Amino acid sequence: MTSRYVEPDAIHRRYETHLAKTLTLYVIRQDQQFVINYDKTLTDIKLIRSSVELVGEPGTSAVGEYVGRGYVSGDLVGSDKYGATINQRYAMNFSDSSKVLGVTAPNAVVHRTDLNHGWVNLEISGMTEGQNFMRDTETVEGQLSLVVPTDHGILQYRAMQQTMSGHPIRIDAVKLDPTIRVHTEFGGSGSRQKRLARFVEDFADENPAEYRFSDGTVKYFSDDPAASLCIIPANLITCMVLQFEVTPRATL
Repeated sequence: MTSRYVEPDAIHRRYETHLAKTLTLYVIRQDQQFVINYDKTLTDIKLIRSSVELVGEPGTSAVGEYVGRGYVSGDLVGSDKYGATINQRYAMNFSDSSKVLGVTAPNAVVHRTDLNHGWVNLEISGMTEGQNFMRDTETVEGQLSLVVPTDHGILQYRAMQQTMSGHPIRIDAVKLDPTIRVHTEFGGSGSRQKRLARFVEDFADENPAEYRFSDGTVKYFSDDPAASLCIIPANLITCMVLQFEVTPRATL
Protein backbone atom coordinates (compact mmCIF):
# COMPACT_ATOMS: atom_id res chain seq x y z
CA MET A 1 0.00 0.00 0.00
CA THR A 2 1.41 3.40 -1.02
CA SER A 3 1.79 5.93 1.74
CA ARG A 4 0.06 9.27 1.25
CA TYR A 5 2.50 11.02 3.56
CA VAL A 6 4.62 13.61 1.78
CA GLU A 7 7.83 14.82 3.29
CA PRO A 8 7.98 18.60 4.00
CA ASP A 9 11.01 18.92 1.74
CA ALA A 10 9.09 17.33 -1.09
CA ILE A 11 6.26 19.83 -0.67
CA HIS A 12 8.81 22.64 -0.73
CA ARG A 13 10.40 21.35 -3.93
CA ARG A 14 6.97 21.01 -5.55
CA TYR A 15 6.39 24.77 -5.28
CA GLU A 16 9.99 25.86 -5.66
CA THR A 17 10.73 28.04 -8.68
CA HIS A 18 13.95 29.32 -10.16
CA LEU A 19 12.59 31.76 -12.71
CA ALA A 20 15.11 34.40 -13.73
CA LYS A 21 14.11 38.06 -13.81
CA THR A 22 15.88 41.05 -15.30
CA LEU A 23 16.88 43.91 -13.03
CA THR A 24 17.91 47.07 -14.88
CA LEU A 25 19.39 50.10 -13.12
CA TYR A 26 19.60 53.45 -14.93
CA VAL A 27 22.03 55.53 -12.90
CA ILE A 28 22.34 59.30 -13.47
CA ARG A 29 23.55 60.49 -10.04
CA GLN A 30 26.15 59.62 -7.46
CA ASP A 31 24.85 57.35 -4.67
CA GLN A 32 21.51 56.94 -6.45
CA GLN A 33 19.01 54.72 -4.65
CA PHE A 34 16.56 52.25 -6.17
CA VAL A 35 13.56 50.48 -4.65
CA ILE A 36 13.22 46.98 -6.11
CA ASN A 37 10.56 44.28 -5.74
CA TYR A 38 12.79 41.79 -3.95
CA ASP A 39 12.93 41.40 -0.18
CA LYS A 40 16.01 39.73 1.29
CA THR A 41 15.88 36.89 -1.19
CA LEU A 42 18.90 34.67 -1.72
CA THR A 43 19.65 34.88 -5.42
CA ASP A 44 22.24 34.20 -8.08
CA ILE A 45 23.08 37.39 -9.97
CA LYS A 46 24.63 37.77 -13.39
CA LEU A 47 25.66 41.15 -14.83
CA ILE A 48 24.74 40.64 -18.47
CA ARG A 49 25.19 44.20 -19.76
CA SER A 50 26.80 47.43 -18.64
CA SER A 51 27.10 50.78 -20.38
CA VAL A 52 28.90 53.76 -18.85
CA GLU A 53 28.64 56.89 -21.01
CA LEU A 54 31.10 59.74 -20.55
CA VAL A 55 30.33 63.13 -22.06
CA GLY A 56 33.52 63.14 -24.13
CA GLU A 57 35.14 66.29 -25.38
CA PRO A 58 34.19 67.78 -28.75
CA GLY A 59 37.25 68.74 -30.75
CA THR A 60 37.70 72.18 -32.30
CA SER A 61 39.90 73.34 -35.15
CA ALA A 62 40.12 69.75 -36.41
CA VAL A 63 41.51 68.52 -33.08
CA GLY A 64 40.18 65.33 -31.57
CA GLU A 65 39.38 61.73 -32.37
CA TYR A 66 36.66 61.58 -34.99
CA VAL A 67 33.96 58.94 -34.88
CA GLY A 68 30.60 58.49 -36.57
CA ARG A 69 29.86 61.52 -38.74
CA GLY A 70 32.65 63.18 -36.86
CA TYR A 71 33.76 66.75 -37.14
CA VAL A 72 31.93 68.86 -39.74
CA SER A 73 33.90 71.86 -40.94
CA GLY A 74 32.49 74.83 -42.77
CA ASP A 75 29.77 77.23 -41.72
CA LEU A 76 27.97 74.97 -39.25
CA VAL A 77 28.22 76.26 -35.70
CA GLY A 78 26.93 75.37 -32.26
CA SER A 79 25.59 71.90 -31.53
CA ASP A 80 25.08 71.24 -35.24
CA LYS A 81 28.83 71.15 -35.57
CA TYR A 82 29.11 67.87 -33.69
CA GLY A 83 27.46 64.96 -35.45
CA ALA A 84 28.92 62.58 -32.90
CA THR A 85 30.97 62.59 -29.74
CA ILE A 86 34.54 63.55 -30.51
CA ASN A 87 36.76 62.60 -27.62
CA GLN A 88 40.07 64.20 -26.86
CA ARG A 89 41.84 62.14 -24.21
CA TYR A 90 43.52 65.14 -22.62
CA ALA A 91 41.90 68.53 -22.31
CA MET A 92 42.63 71.24 -24.82
CA ASN A 93 42.83 73.61 -21.86
CA PHE A 94 44.15 71.29 -19.21
CA SER A 95 44.16 73.97 -16.55
CA ASP A 96 40.37 74.18 -16.75
CA SER A 97 38.72 72.32 -13.91
CA SER A 98 35.33 72.05 -12.29
CA LYS A 99 33.96 71.12 -8.88
CA VAL A 100 31.20 68.56 -8.37
CA LEU A 101 30.12 67.18 -4.99
CA GLY A 102 33.23 68.67 -3.41
CA VAL A 103 35.60 67.10 -5.96
CA THR A 104 37.67 69.38 -8.20
CA ALA A 105 39.10 67.72 -11.33
CA PRO A 106 40.41 68.75 -14.77
CA ASN A 107 37.81 68.78 -17.52
CA ALA A 108 39.46 65.91 -19.38
CA VAL A 109 39.20 62.19 -19.98
CA VAL A 110 42.48 60.92 -18.55
CA HIS A 111 44.14 57.52 -18.18
CA ARG A 112 46.71 57.68 -15.42
CA THR A 113 47.80 55.38 -12.63
CA ASP A 114 46.09 57.49 -9.98
CA LEU A 115 42.98 58.30 -12.04
CA ASN A 116 41.65 56.24 -14.93
CA HIS A 117 38.44 57.27 -16.65
CA GLY A 118 38.43 54.03 -18.63
CA TRP A 119 37.02 52.03 -15.70
CA VAL A 120 34.53 52.55 -12.90
CA ASN A 121 34.30 50.67 -9.63
CA LEU A 122 30.71 50.11 -8.47
CA GLU A 123 29.83 49.43 -4.87
CA ILE A 124 26.18 48.42 -4.61
CA SER A 125 24.85 48.56 -1.07
CA GLY A 126 21.90 46.24 -0.56
CA MET A 127 23.42 43.46 -2.64
CA THR A 128 25.16 41.47 0.08
CA GLU A 129 27.75 39.04 -1.23
CA GLY A 130 28.56 36.00 0.87
CA GLN A 131 27.97 35.40 4.56
CA ASN A 132 30.26 35.79 7.55
CA PHE A 133 30.14 33.11 10.24
CA MET A 134 28.91 34.25 13.67
CA ARG A 135 28.05 37.73 12.41
CA ASP A 136 24.59 39.23 12.32
CA THR A 137 24.00 40.08 8.66
CA GLU A 138 21.12 42.37 9.61
CA THR A 139 23.54 44.88 11.13
CA VAL A 140 26.37 44.60 8.61
CA GLU A 141 26.33 46.87 5.58
CA GLY A 142 27.20 44.41 2.87
CA GLN A 143 27.88 45.58 -0.63
CA LEU A 144 28.73 44.04 -3.95
CA SER A 145 31.77 45.41 -5.81
CA LEU A 146 32.06 45.35 -9.61
CA VAL A 147 34.53 46.89 -12.04
CA VAL A 148 33.18 47.73 -15.51
CA PRO A 149 34.65 49.68 -18.46
CA THR A 150 33.47 53.07 -19.69
CA ASP A 151 33.04 54.14 -23.32
CA HIS A 152 35.82 56.79 -22.98
CA GLY A 153 33.31 59.28 -24.39
CA ILE A 154 33.75 57.75 -27.85
CA LEU A 155 30.62 56.97 -29.84
CA GLN A 156 31.83 53.69 -31.36
CA TYR A 157 32.72 52.30 -27.92
CA ARG A 158 29.34 53.43 -26.62
CA ALA A 159 27.54 51.61 -29.40
CA MET A 160 29.47 48.43 -28.61
CA GLN A 161 28.56 48.59 -24.93
CA GLN A 162 24.88 49.16 -25.69
CA THR A 163 24.49 46.32 -28.17
CA MET A 164 26.78 43.58 -26.84
CA SER A 165 26.51 41.59 -23.65
CA GLY A 166 30.24 41.03 -23.44
CA HIS A 167 31.41 38.61 -20.77
CA PRO A 168 28.77 38.19 -18.03
CA ILE A 169 29.91 38.54 -14.43
CA ARG A 170 28.27 35.94 -12.20
CA ILE A 171 27.94 36.15 -8.41
CA ASP A 172 26.24 33.36 -6.48
CA ALA A 173 24.29 33.48 -3.21
CA VAL A 174 23.63 37.21 -3.07
CA LYS A 175 21.07 38.64 -0.68
CA LEU A 176 18.96 41.50 -2.05
CA ASP A 177 17.45 44.22 0.09
CA PRO A 178 14.33 46.17 -0.97
CA THR A 179 16.45 49.32 -1.37
CA ILE A 180 19.85 49.35 -3.04
CA ARG A 181 22.32 52.21 -3.58
CA VAL A 182 24.98 52.53 -6.27
CA HIS A 183 28.25 54.28 -5.37
CA THR A 184 30.54 54.99 -8.32
CA GLU A 185 34.27 55.68 -8.43
CA PHE A 186 36.72 55.80 -11.31
CA GLY A 187 39.64 53.39 -11.35
CA GLY A 188 43.12 54.20 -10.13
CA SER A 189 45.40 54.22 -7.14
CA GLY A 190 44.44 57.69 -5.92
CA SER A 191 42.28 58.43 -2.89
CA ARG A 192 38.60 57.53 -3.04
CA GLN A 193 37.62 61.19 -2.82
CA LYS A 194 39.86 62.04 -5.78
CA ARG A 195 38.39 59.21 -7.85
CA LEU A 196 34.74 59.95 -7.02
CA ALA A 197 32.76 59.71 -10.26
CA ARG A 198 31.02 62.92 -11.23
CA PHE A 199 27.67 62.86 -13.04
CA VAL A 200 26.17 65.44 -15.39
CA GLU A 201 23.01 65.85 -13.31
CA ASP A 202 25.03 66.51 -10.14
CA PHE A 203 27.24 68.97 -12.04
CA ALA A 204 24.23 70.88 -13.34
CA ASP A 205 22.85 71.14 -9.80
CA GLU A 206 25.98 73.04 -8.74
CA ASN A 207 24.88 76.01 -10.88
CA PRO A 208 21.43 75.40 -12.41
CA ALA A 209 21.14 78.98 -13.66
CA GLU A 210 24.09 78.37 -15.99
CA TYR A 211 23.80 74.69 -16.80
CA ARG A 212 20.03 74.09 -16.98
CA PHE A 213 17.27 75.41 -19.19
CA SER A 214 14.07 76.80 -17.68
CA ASP A 215 12.41 73.38 -17.98
CA GLY A 216 15.16 71.77 -15.89
CA THR A 217 16.96 69.90 -18.67
CA VAL A 218 20.74 70.10 -18.91
CA LYS A 219 22.27 72.71 -21.20
CA TYR A 220 25.16 70.96 -22.98
CA PHE A 221 26.24 73.69 -25.39
CA SER A 222 26.98 77.37 -24.95
CA ASP A 223 24.21 79.89 -25.67
CA ASP A 224 26.63 81.70 -27.95
CA PRO A 225 26.45 79.89 -31.33
CA ALA A 226 29.75 81.44 -32.41
CA ALA A 227 31.52 79.78 -29.47
CA SER A 228 30.65 76.24 -30.62
CA LEU A 229 31.55 75.12 -27.12
CA CYS A 230 30.38 72.12 -25.10
CA ILE A 231 30.16 73.48 -21.56
CA ILE A 232 29.84 70.10 -19.80
CA PRO A 233 33.22 68.59 -18.77
CA ALA A 234 34.37 65.55 -20.74
CA ASN A 235 34.91 63.24 -17.78
CA LEU A 236 31.37 63.47 -16.41
CA ILE A 237 29.06 60.46 -16.67
CA THR A 238 25.89 61.09 -18.65
CA CYS A 239 24.26 57.83 -17.62
CA MET A 240 25.15 54.32 -16.55
CA VAL A 241 23.00 51.28 -17.36
CA LEU A 242 23.46 48.06 -15.38
CA GLN A 243 21.40 45.03 -16.40
CA PHE A 244 21.34 42.00 -14.13
CA GLU A 245 19.79 38.58 -14.56
CA VAL A 246 18.45 37.67 -11.12
CA THR A 247 17.62 34.02 -10.35
CA PRO A 248 16.09 33.26 -6.92
CA ARG A 249 17.48 30.13 -5.32
CA ALA A 250 14.16 29.21 -3.71
CA THR A 251 10.86 31.07 -3.87
CA LEU A 252 7.63 29.69 -2.47
